[in-house]
Amino acid sequence: MRSWFKNNGMLSEENVFCSIGAQLSIAYMEKDDVMDFINGLYMLEGVPVGALIADGQLLQPETLNIFYLDYNWIEAMVDGALSIGRNCSSDLMHDRAVLPTLKQNGRLHGANMRSLRYDRLSKNSDGGKRQTGFLLRSQLVEGWPGIEVSCCSGETELNIIKLEHIGTSVLFCIVDGVLDKITLTEPVESLFFGFEEAEEAFVKRLASLKEGETGRDVNVSVPLVFRDEEQGLLNIKALAGDMQQALTEAGKGSAYFSALEFALQMIHERARCTIEINRKNSDGTGGGVHE
Repeated sequence: MRSWFKNNGMLSEENVFCSIGAQLSIAYMEKDDVMDFINGLYMLEGVPVGALIADGQLLQPETLNIFYLDYNWIEAMVDGALSIGRNCSSDLMHDRAVLPTLKQNGRLHGANMRSLRYDRLSKNSDGGKRQTGFLLRSQLVEGWPGIEVSCCSGETELNIIKLEHIGTSVLFCIVDGVLDKITLTEPVESLFFGFEEAEEAFVKRLASLKEGETGRDVNVSVPLVFRDEEQGLLNIKALAGDMQQALTEAGKGSAYFSALEFALQMIHERARCTIEINRKNSDGTGGGVHE
């Protein structure tokens, strides 16, 4: 191979080779095993945990660590992985011509790999230009393996490009953009019927049944009606009647109030925790995490 390039007058010119290589790089745009491998590297797939977390002290129980992705480090890793196939100077010339396209494509597709698995693309994606994330070690992660996560920058929800567990109690998340708010929500499989306690009485907050706003809180509550309070037995018929009447008076009812509407009212709101990240000012003041 080396002698062939040396004796070929056209391909021995590096600028000509790069021109041809740039045209050939289009072939690498298609989905194949090589591109899947590169995309995975940009999402840190297969990277040992020891290379991601510099010190185990960062993952003390009940801690949250926020980070930026350093693309100089990631591209050095990609270069190292692809350098295995370089055997001569012509391979280096080839990589100089093709790698910019591969890296750009890998970074863009890596940012959307998770979305593509769910057959959707984020409207708020910036193509992986800036990526941040967090490492959370908490009993929440272990107790709720299906915990739901959403991340925002201001009021804009960011595309989650990686969300996976490290062990049983650590959650690893990367988002497309700079996050400043994290919301953790109880998984839907833990939904149950419930009510609230207010002023030594049990009440149920109601949700709208009006078309177009079904399920929204209407800031209306009704007291629970018991058949036997000591045994905790509800009077379902009386309670359903009170719910229907209260919603009708608030203008949030519907023509029907069957078992379906009653179940909707009885579903207890899922537990939710919102964490806001305040970054330091230019003078070093401020910063921190607030719930």
